[in-house]
Amino acid sequence: MFDGLISSMTVSRRVGEYLVERLRAFEEKRIEKTPMILVVDGIWLKIKGKGKRVLLCAVGIDKDGVSKIIHFEFYPDESPESWTDFLEKLIDIGLDPTLVKLVVSDCIRWLKKIVSHIFPNAKWQRCIFHLIMDAGYKIKNYRAKRSFQKMLGWVFKAPSVRAFWERWKKFKDKWQWRQPKAFRIVELGLDDATVFFQFPRHSY
Repeated sequence: MFDGLISSMTVSRRVGEYLVERLRAFEEKRIEKTPMILVVDGIWLKIKGKGKRVLLCAVGIDKDGVSKIIHFEFYPDESPESWTDFLEKLIDIGLDPTLVKLVVSDCIRWLKKIVSHIFPNAKWQRCIFHLIMDAGYKIKNYRAKRSFQKMLGWVFKAPSVRAFWERWKKFKDKWQWRQPKAFRIVELGLDDATVFFQFPRHSY
């Protein structure tokens, strides 16, 4: 009566084999069309037998605002050498570095310089999500933190540059003296976090 049943172990093995095949196929896939915008980030994961490794990822966004993962790869760290190797591999698999107009990442102090070297026509945009999170770390009170971050997110969702600065003024009036450390982080990162306004709205 059990001849037609498949054990959970068999299913897990088959699913695992399928995923490995898909990952291998993805690693070998070339970039056929260079996206206008690149969003890059590192995800730290604990790998059995290897300890912590970082998965460097690149998501491409085309001129119509459509996004898709274009490459990812494991590295031992997020050093300048790792990021340089990763971005250069994008070029090796078909990316045209001259067609990339904007690269978005979190605030790694030396990544901006690497981006400008590899992508000569691209501007660098500081990731707004990471900026909001970085500022929030300076606020100990949970409710104040949530309120601060929610309002800051509202500021960055402004539909135009003019609306952004109107919202920024309201945000500044409320938080500049209530949470000076958190506000200062946002203020210092503001120029790099508003570069996206130089691009068509549908592209971000």
